Amino acid sequence: PGFESYVENWAPLNEIQIGQKVIIRRIHETAEDNPELLGFFESNKLMPGAEAQLVEKLDFNQTLTLEIDQKQLLLGFSAARFIYVEIC
Repeated sequence: PGFESYVENWAPLNEIQIGQKVIIRRIHETAEDNPELLGFFESNKLMPGAEAQLVEKLDFNQTLTLEIDQKQLLLGFSAARFIYVEIC
């Protein structure tokens, strides 16, 4: 409570448009229920403060390709919805 204006520009990663550069701001706490998912995020540097760019978004199979730390990473919408970002 009280921080709504600070986070109002954050959105789930799966709602971002192709070509947009973002800063990861938050991993939703419900992701904590899945240690394997959190390990995947950490090993691929999908952590708060990291910068990334959405390279491809395929709605028909619900995947997106993210460029982060000079490598491309394929991510499903079901995982991307836990990552909140701010557009640069």
